[in-house]
Amino acid sequence: MLRRYPLITILIATLTAGCATTATTPPPLLEEPEPIPPAPAAATTTTCVTSAILVNSCRPWPASDIGWVDAIEGEFPSIITTTEDAHLLINWRPTERWADVTPEQIDEAAAAIESIAPKKIFLALHHAPESGVTRADGCDDQPGEAGTAAEYRAMWQRVRERFEELEVTNVVWVLGYANDPEWDCLVPELYPGDHYVDWIMFDGRAATRFARLLMGMNGPDRQVLTKPWALYGVTDSSLPNIRAYLTTPG
Repeated sequence: MLRRYPLITILIATLTAGCATTATTPPPLLEEPEPIPPAPAAATTTTCVTSAILVNSCRPWPASDIGWVDAIEGEFPSIITTTEDAHLLINWRPTERWADVTPEQIDEAAAAIESIAPKKIFLALHHAPESGVTRADGCDDQPGEAGTAAEYRAMWQRVRERFEELEVTNVVWVLGYANDPEWDCLVPELYPGDHYVDWIMFDGRAATRFARLLMGMNGPDRQVLTKPWALYGVTDSSLPNIRAYLTTPG
């Protein structure tokens, strides 16, 4: 079943610009010159460009442009339907336990996605993995049953590396966090690595709090500030938190 969830994309970027001017003093005038009418404003046009990882240079992707599909503990959809102006975000959980994903399952998923190339999709591997963790270094025991944080990272890396071997390139890899304070200690443990993640997504309920958590874990091994971010779960109750996130400096 195709389900649509409100999604707001937040792009993390650094813009730099510089210019140098030299001031000169004109010679004095003998009489006041006639005023010169202002030149008409030059017409400007903005060309919107969508990058290789589906970052829109002009605007975030609204909910109407993103369709969310859950493919959980079963075969990957063999037929993926898309529209010209929309992109799918598929949340794929191939097996109950992360360590049990098979090469055949990965190859089936890769073939299904490649069948719609050059159209691209967003792909999340077990969205909100915090709920599935059984144990992680530095964290208390967790109630999940999918495996350890290390097994999640290994599963993600194995899937992406197999896609690369098969030269399936019409995939944008999205790491989706639950944004639950109870599981904050798992957030850095579950990060598969900069090479493996294109986007970071998290629930918009307490967006400012979680954004600060991500910024705190940014470093040479986790360059999360170089990734585009997305918010999901945008509801009337979460809008105040999202507005605070968007308007809070730093």
